[in-house]
Amino acid sequence: MGDLEKVLGNRKAGVGEVRLSEKGELIIPPLSAEDVPAEAAALRDELSELLPLTPIASLLVELDRRTGFLDCLTHAGGKQSRTPELKRNLLAVLIANATNLGLVRMAEACGISYDILAWTQEWYIREETLAAANAAIVNYHHRLPMTQVFGGGTLSSSDGQRFPVQGKSITARVMKKYFAGQGLSTYTHVSDQHSTFGTKVIVVTRREAQYVLDEMMGNKTDLPITEHTTDTHGVTLVNFALFDLVGMQLSPRIQDLGKITLYRMDLQRDVGRLWPVAGPLLTQKIMELIEENWDDLLRLAASIKFGHATASLIVGKLSASSRQNTLAVALKEYGALRRTVYVARYLADETYRRKIARQLNKGESLHSLRRDLHYAHQGKIRERFLAGQTEQAWCLTVLTNSVVTWTSEYYGLAIAQMRAEGRAVDDELLAHISPAHSENVNYHGGGRSARRGAAGNSRRASGRSVMPRWSCQLRPRRKTARKSEIDRLVDLEMQVPSRRIWRPFFAGCGESAVLWVPEGTGEEAAGKAAAHSVGHVCTPLEKFEEQAAVGDALSPTRQEGCRGGLSRLVAVGPPDT
Repeated sequence: MGDLEKVLGNRKAGVGEVRLSEKGELIIPPLSAEDVPAEAAALRDELSELLPLTPIASLLVELDRRTGFLDCLTHAGGKQSRTPELKRNLLAVLIANATNLGLVRMAEACGISYDILAWTQEWYIREETLAAANAAIVNYHHRLPMTQVFGGGTLSSSDGQRFPVQGKSITARVMKKYFAGQGLSTYTHVSDQHSTFGTKVIVVTRREAQYVLDEMMGNKTDLPITEHTTDTHGVTLVNFALFDLVGMQLSPRIQDLGKITLYRMDLQRDVGRLWPVAGPLLTQKIMELIEENWDDLLRLAASIKFGHATASLIVGKLSASSRQNTLAVALKEYGALRRTVYVARYLADETYRRKIARQLNKGESLHSLRRDLHYAHQGKIRERFLAGQTEQAWCLTVLTNSVVTWTSEYYGLAIAQMRAEGRAVDDELLAHISPAHSENVNYHGGGRSARRGAAGNSRRASGRSVMPRWSCQLRPRRKTARKSEIDRLVDLEMQVPSRRIWRPFFAGCGESAVLWVPEGTGEEAAGKAAAHSVGHVCTPLEKFEEQAAVGDALSPTRQEGCRGGLSRLVAVGPPDT
């Protein structure tokens, strides 16, 4: 209150500063946009150019060698011998769930039978095993030197992300503000190092404040979280009280902060004499229930901290309790007192306000990355039951943290190389760079990676595809399917008629791709097709060579399959990649 008294007592306060109006009302202007140096944006673009372009499967294989997170996915029946193909199957299931592709589409895309993928998911993919795998990735990310530039791991935030639901589900609800139909929400907890350490599927119409403390108490990572921030939806008086009782600080961003009631413990005249300017804002006096019920409040906090009761259950029950419940009233009064202390600090310290806003923005950037990864089927959740939805949400969290960890590690390697060459790179610039993006990750399959290599991408060390051998075998596109915009563009440039004899064109990406183009097509036009076309047929190169040897490569069946547009044959990289 002393710092707030100094701020409000400043007669020369500007338009953008916290001040009192002539009527004594509190005026809280919004924060101005944070100045991001132009050098930080240029450095981020330069780092992205230095990083390689990698398929999501190769990224996960590389990360598993460093963290061993796939070993956390154990068999539900106990210790079992792990076959050499098990990790391959686990990666396929993780990618299928995280990208929303589904096991059926993944079986068609990777050559692994649906039965094997379904068995793997049934016995190895569970909430507890996925949480353990995610903790292994977060702990490794926390130990990276580059990660310390983003933050110390002591601050976190939480927010809900809405996803539409396809079909009927017991957790889906109608909310016209976000969905045309029904949807659900995934509530995630994010650290100041851009890592996600908690995920929970909740009903979209239920208030998020019930679940804020759950993942804080269930944090199984090495992150030393001591302070947590959220938006208005995650704030209640009960949360303010419980956070303080368990030894943590709740620092939310509250909407219409100037309209909330502030509390005092002493008489109004005593408070006004101590703080002449800020004292009149404390309009309500708390009762004496806190001291009378202090032992019960400590027992309640201990029950939450040691896992005897979940925080969501206690917060939900006590927030809805009437004033006849003495313990609930005492807890809310203590929460009101802690909220008053928080508001005084929030209004007096602009740096504190900016720290909260910066952390919430980190959560939003991770939401954007999750949305990019969860692209198939228009991002609609198709699981009907809560268990399956929770497993899919955790698979998406594992992939999101994998991308963030891989990007952070390679950022660190690139920065180390720059500094070794004598270039000065300030840590203050690096603090403005976020690893929560997928510009250097191909999560759509081998086709786009091969096309990028064919186009002469400078980031690739070689033209060879880096997808593992099992990620092949896409179904041919049906004749009745509508052409994509890219197909129509390529057809227009090449002036492709509806019926032609097709010939194979090796697209210049080593032994990784064969592109089918009309007979008589020039090399330049075929090169453009290799850079822009969408792969429709994907078979190993050796199979293509066998077909060519028996004269079947340009059979009428093959020509008929290519009539709808361009078709590619992609041979994937060797197993050691």
